[in-house]
Amino acid sequence: IEAIQVGTPYVSTKVGGIPEYFDEKCLVEAGNSEQLAEKIKEFIENPTVCQMKKKIDNSIVGKEYMKLYVN
Repeated sequence: IEAIQVGTPYVSTKVGGIPEYFDEKCLVEAGNSEQLAEKIKEFIENPTVCQMKKKIDNSIVGKEYMKLYVN
């Protein structure tokens, strides 16, 4: 998330909610080191910043997180 916010290329794994928010072309299968290495090489040769599918609003996330502890 931080990489996207500052315009840095990123690579992540397809686990949990990650595929829900992040562009498929920036994701690799968890545990697949060959795929990860290929994706890193691709970004070095063509540093593309993938956009998010959904914007994360940190003010909402913070409020939801605080509800866990206040209630």
